[in-house]
Amino acid sequence: MENAIISLLVLAIVVGGVLMLVGGSFSSVDALSQSWKEMEATSNEIMRTSIKDIGYEVWDNGKRLNVTLENDGEVALRDFEQWEVTVEYYKEADDYRIRWFAYDEDYRPNGNQWTVKGIYLVAETDPEIFEPGIFNPGEQMVVSMKFSPYVGIGTTNRVTIATENGVTVSTIFQR
Repeated sequence: MENAIISLLVLAIVVGGVLMLVGGSFSSVDALSQSWKEMEATSNEIMRTSIKDIGYEVWDNGKRLNVTLENDGEVALRDFEQWEVTVEYYKEADDYRIRWFAYDEDYRPNGNQWTVKGIYLVAETDPEIFEPGIFNPGEQMVVSMKFSPYVGIGTTNRVTIATENGVTVSTIFQR
């Protein structure tokens, strides 16, 4: 009789342990499944995101650069403070610089900052009317940046812009 009680107690502990392990496994599988779905949604968004550069303008004696981009993808882009802008440029022929530019909401950014000058339906002629402040498919956006120090005369340089979901565009510009 004593052996039967001990056997039942051991059996109950084993069954309880197995149930806990199975429950933990289901929880892990559920978390993995949810992560997989989120990764798939992000991957689909990245595949549907596309921007291209359609021109640039260097002005103010090499202190400012405007880059015009076009959203030729299917995803509306926003959260500009999450974008990354990196510039590789020459102050002089042998003075190479790499700078990360911080986002600034003002129209005229300070040194080594960038801003959205405007979002347009057609290159700086028709301001956007649908969802102001969001870079929708088919729209053009002018990104304005200020250099400190200036971009040298006769130099070839590159700006790389990355959206919040990691899609990038690079533009070669000359002064």
